[in-house]
Amino acid sequence: MDWNARYLSNDTPWDKGAHTPILDEIESRHPGIFSGRSILVPGCGTGYDARWIAAQGAEVTGIDIAPLAIEQARELDPGETVRFTVADFLDPAPALTGAFDLLWEHTCFCALDPALRPAYFKAARQILAPGGMVVGVFFINPEMDEGESGPPFGIDAKKLEADWKDTGFEQMDPWVPAAGFDGRVGRELVMLLRKID
Repeated sequence: MDWNARYLSNDTPWDKGAHTPILDEIESRHPGIFSGRSILVPGCGTGYDARWIAAQGAEVTGIDIAPLAIEQARELDPGETVRFTVADFLDPAPALTGAFDLLWEHTCFCALDPALRPAYFKAARQILAPGGMVVGVFFINPEMDEGESGPPFGIDAKKLEADWKDTGFEQMDPWVPAAGFDGRVGRELVMLLRKID
């Protein structure tokens, strides 16, 4: 998938022009979960989630493989509240090893071809400090047109839990969020996971 070409042609249906309302639900259920942490947002796109998280008192780095997405994210962040960088999450620079307390996942995982998921899990473990957390929302049952295969690519909840466990994470408080963008409510799963060292 040429993600930069999608931004060039303005073919970005995942960009809703706002942060996911699930972030508000997570903060309500776990007050202060983002505050005071060093957080990485992979596949950050134009950065709405990243800027919302930064406003909660976090130090946020947003990365995306599409240069145009990062350019637009920077334009939308004149106060430079987030460090936006062009980078491939699946091949993190050595300097990122253990550099973050928390990884926020939203729409990056489901955009990847399922064959790339092992690399995603490995990168998540690599970039997190000991005891670091993954907080995210995963598309369990994305709405598809007839004959469409993705992205987004769904994943069975039990398979997702098993994959995180096999990568060295323990699951805490999963739930199906009541909030969400139109067409997604009831199709997503929030997961909080802690890296086991």
